[in-house]
Amino acid sequence: MLFRPLGAAFFASRHAWGRRAAYASQFLDPIGRAWRTKAKVKAALLGSEDPDEWDLPPKPKGMRWATYERWVAKYDAAEEMLDTQLILAAARLMKRL
Repeated sequence: MLFRPLGAAFFASRHAWGRRAAYASQFLDPIGRAWRTKAKVKAALLGSEDPDEWDLPPKPKGMRWATYERWVAKYDAAEEMLDTQLILAAARLMKRL
């Protein structure tokens, strides 16, 4: 696949452009990736629901249960990653005391 970042005069591969044509997730740490995953799952499931009303929205009408369960698994994995990172941060703080 060829990319042409804004302001570029020619097309080249993503590797040739380096950071100018990289994916946003490549610059995120594990915590940022987990927050981004949670936001993407919530956006996919919300539909016309109020975003502030739900932590994890219910299954939208017309979505298959298997699909919804895959989204829930992604959400739960992101939650688990955030919990793990919180425990690691707390352990680092306790070590300093």
